[in-house]
Amino acid sequence: MGNPIKKLPIRELVTFKNNHLFTKKFSHYKLYKYETMKHSKSLLIVTSLFFVLAGASACSKQEKPKKKTEDANLINVTMYENPNCKCCSKWVPYMEEHGFSIKEVPSNNLTFINTQYKVPGEMQSCHVALIDGYVISGHVPADAIKKLLAERPHAKGLSVPGMQAGAPGVAGDKDTPYNVYLFDGQGHQSVYRSYP
Repeated sequence: MGNPIKKLPIRELVTFKNNHLFTKKFSHYKLYKYETMKHSKSLLIVTSLFFVLAGASACSKQEKPKKKTEDANLINVTMYENPNCKCCSKWVPYMEEHGFSIKEVPSNNLTFINTQYKVPGEMQSCHVALIDGYVISGHVPADAIKKLLAERPHAKGLSVPGMQAGAPGVAGDKDTPYNVYLFDGQGHQSVYRSYP
């Protein structure tokens, strides 16, 4: 087998390519057939193992980002929305900031969805959300929904009818007063909360 690698002068550049050892001394190239990779494979494995262990050690010392405890308690929402309504897309991040997980379902037939979930005509808006057995019509504030879920009244759901200025996600003066209505699906509704 012979000596697989000749001793090289200190000032030579050594590289491996296609099982050949290349050296460069000043501008002359010498090519040596590298007959065995046994020693360099062992060195490569030991070096790789060192870097893996060093990386694992460094990673274990870093603080892992703390996950919000609220993530485990997210309230799931399915929202049917008019795909042309810009306010609906503003209500979604507002709700997510308040602990809700929103699944958006664009629909060009909200009339059918309102009828299916028994939302009275005067309580309808640009989107219908389904939350834990209740129907939410329009831009209802998160705290009103959380109150509804905590109290669990015998009702169909809540509504902020139309596009009420001041409601979350709707353009306009945020100090504009408006009401959130509780409705039962049989034509009865009452003021559940008033804002601001």
